[in-house]
Amino acid sequence: MRERIARLKQACLAGPVGLQRYYFHRDQGASGCPEGTALIRRSAAATVHMFDNVPVEIKPDELIVGSCAESLRIEDEERWRQIGLYGQFMNEGGRGGMTGHMAIDNDRLLAEGVRGAIARIERKPADVDPADPDHDRKTEFYSCAQSVLDALVRFANRYADEAERLATAEPNPGRKGELIRIAQDCRRVPEHPAQSFRQALQSVYFLFVATNAEAGLMSLGHADQYLLPYYEADVASGALTPDDARELLGCLLIKTNEWWQLPMSLIIGGQTRQGDDAVSELSYLFLDAREDVRMADPAMGAAFNEDTRDEFVLRCAELNAMGLTQPMMFNDRTIIPGLIRNGVRPEDARRYVPCTCTEITPEGCSGIWVVADYINFAKCLELALNDGADPVDGRLKGEKTGALETFDDLVEAVKRQLARALKDNAERQNAFARARKQGGRYPLLSCFVNDCIEKGLDLDEGGARYYYFYPQLVGLVTVVDSLAAMRELIYEKGEMTIAQLNEALAADFEGGDDLRLRMLHKFPKYGNNDPAADDLAVELTQFYMDEVEKYENPYGFSYHPGFLAWIMHGVLGKQTGATPDGRHAGTALSDSLGAAQGRAANGPTSVLATVEKLDLTRAVGAVVVNLTFSDQSLSRPKGPQVLASMIRSHFSRGGAEVQINCVSRETLLAAKADPASYRDLIVRVGGFSDYFTRLDPILQDEIIQRTE
Repeated sequence: MRERIARLKQACLAGPVGLQRYYFHRDQGASGCPEGTALIRRSAAATVHMFDNVPVEIKPDELIVGSCAESLRIEDEERWRQIGLYGQFMNEGGRGGMTGHMAIDNDRLLAEGVRGAIARIERKPADVDPADPDHDRKTEFYSCAQSVLDALVRFANRYADEAERLATAEPNPGRKGELIRIAQDCRRVPEHPAQSFRQALQSVYFLFVATNAEAGLMSLGHADQYLLPYYEADVASGALTPDDARELLGCLLIKTNEWWQLPMSLIIGGQTRQGDDAVSELSYLFLDAREDVRMADPAMGAAFNEDTRDEFVLRCAELNAMGLTQPMMFNDRTIIPGLIRNGVRPEDARRYVPCTCTEITPEGCSGIWVVADYINFAKCLELALNDGADPVDGRLKGEKTGALETFDDLVEAVKRQLARALKDNAERQNAFARARKQGGRYPLLSCFVNDCIEKGLDLDEGGARYYYFYPQLVGLVTVVDSLAAMRELIYEKGEMTIAQLNEALAADFEGGDDLRLRMLHKFPKYGNNDPAADDLAVELTQFYMDEVEKYENPYGFSYHPGFLAWIMHGVLGKQTGATPDGRHAGTALSDSLGAAQGRAANGPTSVLATVEKLDLTRAVGAVVVNLTFSDQSLSRPKGPQVLASMIRSHFSRGGAEVQINCVSRETLLAAKADPASYRDLIVRVGGFSDYFTRLDPILQDEIIQRTE
């Protein structure tokens, strides 16, 4: 078993990654549509063409099939680079709401298959009232949806044909049998309901491939729950052993790493829809497979609550202590009440998913606006210090907030700049949402999101059950630490003026190292259980949440706050000058709701005590709390037990999410100097894991700084 997983992992690391084969054929399909064709019809034509024409490939050793990667012509490389992880954000997600970032209703897929969805669709057009003003839109949606589902069945059958072809020529009897079984499974799923654990995995992965190609960045959801009935039935019948299941899960996890370094996710543990403890034998097998694979994706989360067994929490802690950076840990007791407070049905709230990083959304029934948009809080501070002008170019970009004669004036000015940024953002996001709502573009994905078929509306048009827009505040701790330093330096001790401070910041502290070092080390810092800093954080987060919740999106749902950085603490840090916490211009902002990099002087328990002062039931958009440990500290005999107890205690006091980096500064420096020797070193970034050597140098330096 381990040998197959090792070979598949090495082949994946060495091979091409990306969506290019799917995007290329979708482009071809869309380009064949006449000018003026409705967007949803163009999308359907593109998807059908892709399923009928994209090359199918079954690689050596694979047990789960559905390939996305292929080599590119040199002249195509730059084009496809632009639709990769960073290009997708900059070109679409950072402006008009992210696509993907959700999980389909895999329970329904496995129970009814694609044919079940088609049967539901076939019954619907007759129910559409000819007087319905949306009659044409609904009938068009049903027509497009059926065409892509039929094409998906043909796509799976093409894989069955390929498996049969390979089996005919395969001299090894063992591999020949595997190929025959793959062919049989691909004839069965996803067209029909799954009948075995293998078929369930294959059906889920086919839809994972298909919906990623259509929308991008999909989550596998609560995989240990929807796969459990098939696992238990096969084990009971003798058709499957736990070791067999562990190998198959390893094959699935490796497959998700083919997708252009896009963060994919799944979650285990937590609660069932009925509120019962969901930890099972399969949950542990997912953790075992994660240990076997040791790759960046999928971003695995584990949900805990008061009924979660101590041994499950400990096993999750053990994997983090190994340096795997996963699973991320989520608190049902904070997240589920927060979702219910915002109108999510309890049975849906219990099946929340972290949809690629830590953005929270109900599984199988939500829209896809989980990052809308990233708000640079440090830039709000810059604008406040300069009466609304951006010191980078001198242009007025914020509110004219006037003289800052008192500390209260300063805090009020920062709030006004933030309020303006959130208002502008809501206006921008709503304009994009209104535009997207007119056309519809996801006829395949919509078939597996409740209640699109029932309403006869595409996901973009309003067919989903929930549409929550989640702005993400980046740099909160940078601002808090800056304000704490300014309060003492300017307003309490009177050692300098705002004008003098602005001069020092504009010069990036050149000739003022003493001042910068004082800002770094001599004033109160968030994350050390110090009320002088923490009370500011409570005040500012409360204001941020109140402001966000003022706005409503075109689907009739509220905006809700989040605190996800992803890579944006690096991207936005490049756009921001020096700050009064001692941070240099152009460097990364604070990466999470944990202490700023290198500032957790009192240890992790003080960091968590600070976070517990915030009302995170309101932060359903996302919470990220990064904790960094040296590899020696958690590798001690009691290290995992201490970590598990720490997480348990934090979650009992209102924490929402914690993720762990367990790595030494020496290892990170060695990896930066010799990346070829550390190609598989994985680190937590700002809500997701990635290979350290692939990161932008600014993010590499920021992660190294966390260990100082």
